[in-house]
Amino acid sequence: MDSRQGPSAPAGRPGDRSRHAKRRPAAGVLGLIGLGRRSARSECRHIDTRIKDPRDVQRDARAAILDPKHDSEDRDRAVHDLAHGPGADEVSRWTLRNTIQDRYLDQGHRLAMAEEYRRCDPEAAVEALFLFALDAANDPFARLKAARLIADETQQRLAILLIARAAGDAECRLRAAVALKPLAPRDAEESTKALATDPEVSFGVRIEAVRHWSQVNRTAAVEVLWQIAGSPDTLWIRRITAAAELVLLRVRAAYKLLLEWVENRELPEEARTHLFATLRRLEAQRAV
Repeated sequence: MDSRQGPSAPAGRPGDRSRHAKRRPAAGVLGLIGLGRRSARSECRHIDTRIKDPRDVQRDARAAILDPKHDSEDRDRAVHDLAHGPGADEVSRWTLRNTIQDRYLDQGHRLAMAEEYRRCDPEAAVEALFLFALDAANDPFARLKAARLIADETQQRLAILLIARAAGDAECRLRAAVALKPLAPRDAEESTKALATDPEVSFGVRIEAVRHWSQVNRTAAVEVLWQIAGSPDTLWIRRITAAAELVLLRVRAAYKLLLEWVENRELPEEARTHLFATLRRLEAQRAV
């Protein structure tokens, strides 16, 4: 009897991949129930080699992700190795997810790892990005960036909604509300309305929120702008700005109000300068 083993598979040309390597495990029950669409594809830029022992690859990768001083190429390579490089498994991916959530590490370093994880394997990175986005200890804009990268639509919508409702920074809440529009229009409108009607919010953010709100509820937005423009307790510059927004919304009475203010001798010089600049801008935009 011939006891020799059959010939081993040919090594193939450099860059070739086995047809078996292209297979992906099925999504499973959780991929079908309660989770959103997952259509993102891997954008991994790394090529694996067989020069190093997989155990050495994993050891070096674990050390690299814990040191923010590594350059971006080393960091990204380490993320790739832990995600699906030589020797990668559930333990290595668990290590990567936990490191991304480690508050003792630099936040920018952790977000960069999450972004690279997403490029390597969008579906596997969903949990890491979701937890980063929900962590109130993280910078709100970094949280929003992570949320927008989530490949699962349901979890992306939830993460962005929570930021739009509860982030400590009003401008970030507005950015989240705008990002929420295509995912949950009603929730986006409610979040925008909350900012547009809140006098405690910075005026610039409030006006921008009114602009977005006017796209879905012009009547309510006009009412808020009239409240600002007609309030004697509001700074003149803000009243002028609100009136100008009304003109852009084709409210004719607002332009008449601006012209009346030109004749107001009690108007402070700074406000008068702003008023003339506003009128010139409206004329240039052919809004009058």
